Amino acid sequence: MTNDVHPFPAKHVPRAGRIAPGFRDMGLTPTVRAALAAAGALAGLALVGVFVGFLVFINTLSRLETEFGRKVDGVVALTGGADRIDDALAVLNEQRAQRLLITGVGEKTPVADLVRASGHGALFACCVDIDRNALNTVGNARETAEWARRNGYRSLMVVTSNYHMPRAMVELRRHVKDIELVPHPVIAESIAPHNWWSQPSLGRLLFGEYVKYVASELRSRLAPDSKGFPYRA
Repeated sequence: MTNDVHPFPAKHVPRAGRIAPGFRDMGLTPTVRAALAAAGALAGLALVGVFVGFLVFINTLSRLETEFGRKVDGVVALTGGADRIDDALAVLNEQRAQRLLITGVGEKTPVADLVRASGHGALFACCVDIDRNALNTVGNARETAEWARRNGYRSLMVVTSNYHMPRAMVELRRHVKDIELVPHPVIAESIAPHNWWSQPSLGRLLFGEYVKYVASELRSRLAPDSKGFPYRA
């Protein structure tokens, strides 16, 4: 005959969902528990701050407007996004700038491919300079500064994608001194900032750019002058 009585007294049987007081506190002192709670609160505030900052960044992108009709000494196109070179060539073709610098062109990219894709062979022959040294936005800014200094320019139009413009302007202002910078954001329909929440890939792109922008802002505030930073920074 089977005995269904539990071999241990009822008071020793653990109840589901109950956690012994000692395990709950894990032996932490009140001071340590308070510190952990404060750290958790700060982490939560930091996350809220990051999210709010990202929303401000998105709002800034949505308000960027393309510059039309403005004349400048030179125009610079930062490679890496669709239509950047075409928009810069349009400025040059309209005689609103003397020369164009295309910065960040890959070492293995033939100039002939750029000419063929643009359909502006005459402009390339007379008024376009190609930079292959820049590997990133910092490099773009340094090459642009040297190019502007070499040509004696006092004003530059900056052509890059709208989501890249805030970071590009931060880096350019650290390197390009005493020269007016006129932003010309390229606004692609496929990268409309207000659609970030409904397109995961776009959201990741914009959030990644936001993080890079914040890093550039911090660097510019810690060291407004570009001297001392490595080329590949």
